[in-house]
Amino acid sequence: MSYFEGPSDLLGKSFGIGSPDSAVLPKLRSDIVIREQTQGQEVIFVFKDPVAQAYYRFDPVARDIISLFDGNHSPEQAVEEHNTKHPLAQVDESILEAYRKSLWEMELLEIPAAQKSLILMDRIRNMRKQQSEGSLFFKTISAWDPDKFFDRVIPYVRWLWTKQFFAISLTFVLIMVAIDIVKWDQFKAGLIDNYAFSKKSLWDMFVFIFLMTATGLIHEIGHGMTLKNYGGEVHKLGFLIFYLGPAFFCDVSDSYILTSRKERLWITFAGSYSELCVCSLATIIWFFAVPGTLLYEFSFKVLLFTGISSFFLNMNPLVKLDGYYALMDWLGIMDLRERAFAYLQHAFKKNILRQKGEAPEELTKRLRRIFIAYAIPAMLYTSFIYYLLLGWVRNIYLNTFGQLGIVLLLATIYWLFRKNINKAVGFMKFLYLDKKEIILKKKNLLLGGSIAVVLLFIFLIPKTHVQVRSPFVIQPEARADIRSETDGFLQKVLVHENDQVKAGQPLAYLTNPTLAQNEQLTSTSLEMLDRELSSLQLSGDSAGYAMKLRSREQVAQQKEDLDKKISKLTIRAPISGVVMTPRVEEKTGTYLSKGTLFCTVADVSKVKVELSVSDYLIQDVHPGHTVVLKPTAYPTQSFEGTVSQISPAAGEEIQAIEGIYTLFRVTAIIDNADRKLLPGMEGNAKILGDKYSLGRRFFRELNRWIFSKVW
Repeated sequence: MSYFEGPSDLLGKSFGIGSPDSAVLPKLRSDIVIREQTQGQEVIFVFKDPVAQAYYRFDPVARDIISLFDGNHSPEQAVEEHNTKHPLAQVDESILEAYRKSLWEMELLEIPAAQKSLILMDRIRNMRKQQSEGSLFFKTISAWDPDKFFDRVIPYVRWLWTKQFFAISLTFVLIMVAIDIVKWDQFKAGLIDNYAFSKKSLWDMFVFIFLMTATGLIHEIGHGMTLKNYGGEVHKLGFLIFYLGPAFFCDVSDSYILTSRKERLWITFAGSYSELCVCSLATIIWFFAVPGTLLYEFSFKVLLFTGISSFFLNMNPLVKLDGYYALMDWLGIMDLRERAFAYLQHAFKKNILRQKGEAPEELTKRLRRIFIAYAIPAMLYTSFIYYLLLGWVRNIYLNTFGQLGIVLLLATIYWLFRKNINKAVGFMKFLYLDKKEIILKKKNLLLGGSIAVVLLFIFLIPKTHVQVRSPFVIQPEARADIRSETDGFLQKVLVHENDQVKAGQPLAYLTNPTLAQNEQLTSTSLEMLDRELSSLQLSGDSAGYAMKLRSREQVAQQKEDLDKKISKLTIRAPISGVVMTPRVEEKTGTYLSKGTLFCTVADVSKVKVELSVSDYLIQDVHPGHTVVLKPTAYPTQSFEGTVSQISPAAGEEIQAIEGIYTLFRVTAIIDNADRKLLPGMEGNAKILGDKYSLGRRFFRELNRWIFSKVW
């Protein structure tokens, strides 16, 4: 994360020091660095105070006025000279006085020796105050001046900014991307596990913090060294707390005096590109390392911290990371976040609360559009980050302190947001006092009561379903894997893939020469025994007849067993359905041993899906509830079914950043008479659970949350 201190506007920082009276205008400090820049069609001048490391922006007219502060011009002479040069932007002595006051407060004018010590003490006091007022979402801890160190190092590493190195490093980055694609499943699983803290040991947390800090330092050095390469100065490299997490920062504000936008953008992207270079090396090492070794595990951890995910995180312009400063430079708008939030706050007070007040600044239509387009998503994204962070803190508190963690969580929330909470309470008090007379008018009371009744009706009367969403894969309701019940060669296959078959219908014929031969011999033996029995019956030999009869019964039983086996040479469909096996007819002539799969028949007149529902929502789902499917293959169509079964026991566990969630399997049946839904189709489903009003749902969720934490 690069750290910029944006150039202030004309009425910049105030140190509370007045300007002395003088017959001539005071002199601008001789050590002030001035650079002309072009942003789009706009020309600006950046003033750098090398002592305070502060930066200020002025337009050309303001620059010409400031140039008159040379210690030689009297106010009258300065007015005459300026108005001659700028007849359409004339000034008078009051405007010069305003400029003198502002320049004095910004400490850009020569300071009498007697006042330098007072100003220095005031500056130190303000710096300490700013540090003490920082929050744990953005608070600098310490800083080191690396400028001289970078001066010594930069001559030995200038090859890092050559076209040759860029081409080589870009090749390594592309190789890294290819490896990530090939190993995507492993990379994705590692990424999820890396940022899931619920099961991390103390050693895992130590490794996590160490790698995050080390890669962060490489990132910031990349910013600072690139600025140094382009001739800037780097006077702050230090540690800060960023959204409750440890991080480094590098103050590259000196890039504001660079005239080339290309160089400024390179400085912004240098940190993330440095991480990509480190990641590409780590990825290649991990790809060729032996799994299970220390080198394999360490390189895998490094690539998780410095890879594509880190690049996109830093390029996000909605928080003050590299992407934010790149966006500022591209738009040519300094302090974009602060100014956009201030404008949105003013617009809310003016248009919604009908409060009067001066706008923070005069804005063009372009700036107003940009501020609105940026402020709203930035505010939502920041709120989402707060939500994730507080969820993480909640898990730590509850796992460590049990129910006492709820109290600690509330205390932490108040401590982190105490300034915002106090401001909100103060604003609500002010708003009530400001609108008290309007609120208490009879007409407004009637209107307010009517609105309250309507809202109460909406809150309590209409009921809506609890919607539970889950991905799905279509499966047939009934499915049969048809296997050979005896050994034999496939003599003839009677069906093809997608053929509709009925239960009991022959699908194929097997041939088994051994069975056929044994059947013929058994039949011959029965015929001989029958003739012998006839002869013995005529001769009256009862003992011989009984013996032959027993022999015949044994052969007849063998014949019956052989007939059963021969009947199994005909493979039949056990259920009605569709043949699912591709190219089943090509099995003709192959040998099937007993138990070998021949084909699969599935009944797709009805299909089923298995949906995953979290333990928190499972009580709102019951058999008979409606399920609506939205298959990917039919993005404009929906298919309805009903819940048929809920698994009696918990299934898999899902580990996320917020905690561990237990899932239950819910089975739903969907009528598929038109055969549109084919097994294997994917999509998203929603279960329409129990119905509640908005009010009941709110108090129900609140009640469930309280009693799940305090019992």
